[in-house]
Amino acid sequence: MGANEALDPIPVGFYLRLCMLMTLVHEVAHHYDFSARIARGRWLADVRDKVEIYAERVQHGWFTKYVVPCLTRDYPDHWQAFNRWVREKVGLELPVEVLLGDPRTTAKGNRIVLRAFFDTGQAFQEFLTTVQQGGDLGKACLSLARDLHYAEHYEPALRIIDLLLRADRDNLDALVLQADIFNHLGRYEEALTISQRVLQREPRWGAALETQVDAWMGLGEYHQAIPAIDRLVGIIGNEPREVVRWQIEKVEALIEVGQYTQAETLLASIEEQLAGYRLWRRRIERLKKKCRRHRRRTQDV
Repeated sequence: MGANEALDPIPVGFYLRLCMLMTLVHEVAHHYDFSARIARGRWLADVRDKVEIYAERVQHGWFTKYVVPCLTRDYPDHWQAFNRWVREKVGLELPVEVLLGDPRTTAKGNRIVLRAFFDTGQAFQEFLTTVQQGGDLGKACLSLARDLHYAEHYEPALRIIDLLLRADRDNLDALVLQADIFNHLGRYEEALTISQRVLQREPRWGAALETQVDAWMGLGEYHQAIPAIDRLVGIIGNEPREVVRWQIEKVEALIEVGQYTQAETLLASIEEQLAGYRLWRRRIERLKKKCRRHRRRTQDV
């Protein structure tokens, strides 16, 4: 059986048709922009980022308003077959804006919008490719849930994780991802319970320790967070950038518990490690000011 014959023609072909139509709508939006929209000299089309911002915004609106209703009306069998395939493989239906991603990626100055780094359309393409090539469905679902989480589509990500845990309640990767999402949702108690459960099984699991630290910090339990950070740094000691990241979190915790001298000493050490790097400079300066402010407040009291 050839590679093309192995593809289920309705779901995969219909999905590719959706992607093609998205691109077509984008180009039609450019044509409309250049030929019909003339307000304030706009017809010159001489500012590239504005050209893309407009086309992406129109593409998003037109595809949702016109193309999707047309497809559901004129190709109901194909549409239902595709959604059935998604339900069968993922475990739930996903909206079109998740399956295809959000085309609005360009910001002023040709900068990339942050959400574009977590393109759910690309994530679903990778999922589809893995499944069609006979890859592990569970791992593919977990990877898709992780990408949905990065794009802040928390509800479908949690539903996929729930399905994975129903099949295997000891799926530690799924549990850690679930705890991470709960932290982002402010559900710190649940995240803490899950991370502790994982750490009972795997005490040196760095990702589980990270979710535990985030939960302690979110709950304001800084005395608990400090030793957890020390354990985490001991595990990831061969990753200098990650070590610095968590040392900065430790500074935050030290300030909150009133250990200002230790916080200042650790900040000085971090600055020495980061000589020549600008990534964390602003946060370090904010922490210095915060430490001085808290120290003065304590002295005044």
